[in-house]
Amino acid sequence: MARRKGMGRSKVVLKRIENKNSRQTTFSKRRTGLFKKANELCERCGAQAAVITFSMAGNLYASGHPNVDAVIDQYLARTSSDEVEEKYAEALAKLEAEKKRDKILDRAVEKIGGGSLLDAPIEAFEIQELEEIIAIIEEMMNNVVVRDNDERENPSEPDDPCDVLSLDLSLALNTLHY
Repeated sequence: MARRKGMGRSKVVLKRIENKNSRQTTFSKRRTGLFKKANELCERCGAQAAVITFSMAGNLYASGHPNVDAVIDQYLARTSSDEVEEKYAEALAKLEAEKKRDKILDRAVEKIGGGSLLDAPIEAFEIQELEEIIAIIEEMMNNVVVRDNDERENPSEPDDPCDVLSLDLSLALNTLHY
């Protein structure tokens, strides 16, 4: 007698679960599974591990072997303070650059009375202001191109409607530049 083949395990599509109750149930089950796997790794290999997760409600769940605090303390002791300071300085520099860019764009919009920069007459701006605006637009275009290339290499469905419009933005900005 021939055996009928079952469906077996099917591949789970990785996308956000829209139903809140299903999402919470999945989070709880997968969190438990993740903690079990980390524990198993520690027991079988003699490793030390810590897993920290936050639920959608902001609740903290942690598991570690020998314990979470010991693993985190060991990590912090091995991470040089220079690395942390360097990453902090990079983040601070990026924040300052964003603030500067925001001020430039705010001044430009204020200068034209709150309308769209695309509709503003070029004569309303000084050369330096135009150069700053062009630099910002070019940086934005480069970011769109990099993001588009990343998306082409690792395709996924867009979660954000802005992703769908990125090509339109790029085309619009190219027309502005010429």
